[in-house]
Amino acid sequence: MAWLPVAGERGWVVLTKDKAIRRKPAEREKVIAYGVRMFTLPSGSMNGEEMAQTFLDSGRDIGRTLHRHPWPFVAQVSRQGVTVLLEEPPSEPPGEGAESDDE
Repeated sequence: MAWLPVAGERGWVVLTKDKAIRRKPAEREKVIAYGVRMFTLPSGSMNGEEMAQTFLDSGRDIGRTLHRHPWPFVAQVSRQGVTVLLEEPPSEPPGEGAESDDE
């Protein structure tokens, strides 16, 4: 998954059929560490047309999820909608906590 850091750096949204990623602790940690927002399909057995149609049909739900979750997450996209399975909200607002102890 050498592409994952690049996706995070560039702020790309990842669409994948690799549903196992949400069950592999090391891969989940990388998704969070690299700041990736990832949507996965519930079934790896879909053909290309079915995958594309599922993502297209879920466009509004995907957009809402991206708006509501600006931090790293893994979400499942199905015909029933989008479900966030793993997320890592920031513990503090950006820019805070970086103060120096020098006074």
